[in-house]
Amino acid sequence: MTVSGCDNLTNESSANNQLSFEQKKNAHLFRLLLDLRSLDASKDKSSTDQSNENHDKVERTYKKALTDYASVYEQLESQRAHWSNQTNELRSRLREKEDKADNIYQTLARYRKDIAQQSSCKNNKPFDMDHFEELVLKSQALDEDVERERLKNTSLKVEISQLEQQIKKKNDLAG
Repeated sequence: MTVSGCDNLTNESSANNQLSFEQKKNAHLFRLLLDLRSLDASKDKSSTDQSNENHDKVERTYKKALTDYASVYEQLESQRAHWSNQTNELRSRLREKEDKADNIYQTLARYRKDIAQQSSCKNNKPFDMDHFEELVLKSQALDEDVERERLKNTSLKVEISQLEQQIKKKNDLAG
């Protein structure tokens, strides 16, 4: 068993959110920089004091925006680290559970084989182990089919929830 494609979906959506967030911040900082440059260009020699005050005000606003950006970026990084740690922890727990399930499955297979061998000893008739192996292979194929259907069911549930969210957004925009 392997970890499903949910990690790709989560990473993709968080990357899109981060990109749009950084684009918005960059656009805001760019506008502040343009305001600062336009104030520098519109300086008039007769109103030096007033333009210096405007320049100082814009500079303070710009510095405040930069510090805000830095603090938000630090929060983003700490959240990213937190979710990365949590993802790694969940992956390790999943691997442990998968290993445990595989171990239980192998134990069950050995148990079935032992029962088949013991039954041939009690009946004084040889048990056809080739037939037993065929049954085991059929059982494994059926288990794989069930697992594929479960994965398909899960992906369809995710798709349904996404479509429901889209419909809800469209209804919210319309009404």
